[in-house]
Formats: sequence, C-alpha cells, structure tokens
Amino acid sequence: ICSASFSIRGTQATSLFRSLWPLVKKNPLLDRIRYLSGKPDPFARRPNKICDPYGQGGKPLSLEDAQQLMKTTLEKGWNLSMEENSSIPTAVVREYCHQDYIAASSFISTVAAVAEMNNHFPYISLERRLLSREKRWEIISTVKCNTVTLGGLSRNDFHIAMLLDVETTRPEVKKYIIDRKKKC
Repeated sequence: ICSASFSIRGTQATSLFRSLWPLVKKNPLLDRIRYLSGKPDPFARRPNKICDPYGQGGKPLSLEDAQQLMKTTLEKGWNLSMEENSSIPTAVVREYCHQDYIAASSFISTVAAVAEMNNHFPYISLERRLLSREKRWEIISTVKCNTVTLGGLSRNDFHIAMLLDVETTRPEVKKYIIDRKKKC
C-alpha cells in the first residue's frame, strides 16, 4: 500500500483553482444537483461592503424608485409584484398571450436568449388557462424579473424588462404574441 500527501500553498492553490473553475462552473451535472438540492448556488456572491455588483448598497429598490423606473423605462403591461405587509416591490411581472404552445415556446426561447446575453435570469413560466366564461383556452407565458440576492428589485431587472419590450417590437418576435383583446 502506498500513500502520498502533498500541500499546495499560495500561487499554486490559486492556479489550481483557476484551472479547475471552468469544470466546476460549467458542469451541467453540478448545476442539476444544485437545482435539485434547493440550496442557493455557493458560487453566487451576495452584495457586501467590498462587493456591490448592483450598485445599490446591497438593498433592493424602494417602491418610489421602482415606480419611477416603471414610468420611464417600461411599456404598458408590466406590473410591480409586492409581498403582503411589505412596502418593497419584489418583482416586475408581465404576461404575454400566444396563439398556441409552439409560438409560446418560441417566444420563451427569445426571452432565454436575452437573459443569457445579459447574465440576468428572470423567472419564465408557460401555462394553458381555461376561460370558463368564454369556454376557451388561452396560452400564457409569464416573465417575472427579480434579483434574488437582494430580495427584491435591482436596476438590472428593469434593464431586462426594457430589452424584452424592445424584442417584442421586432417582427420576428411580435408574430408569437397576440393581443388579449383579439381573443388569443
């Protein structure tokens, strides 16, 4: 039986970590394990005195700031989501209506591409709702932008929502969305 031990110090440890980081960061199996465990990503950094990636001092946007950003940056259709007994908005939410499930999934692919390119990921859902009064179904996708590490909204959420507003004006994306008034 043979055993070996070694120690890594200083720059050796740093270079080893840097060489292994791409394997840890981009590993789909580890991503799946993190998702299934329900624990937060250990590599996600929370804002602190040294690192404040959102430029907000580690605090979510106030209601007044969020309402001002809603007026100046977003088109109609976006709503602020608030938790009960709280004066801090938790998300910016918009629902889109689609002709069918295929169109909705194509639209969601566009939303995913915008999120990936900006490294800020909204909650995206797709559902089929029964309108019992009208006796028909509607296909709805929901985009909910929030910053989990702040426990509310950051300016990045409004940036992503604004980019989605721009994307939905493009003809190749607009064809996936139906106005609710036209009975989707």
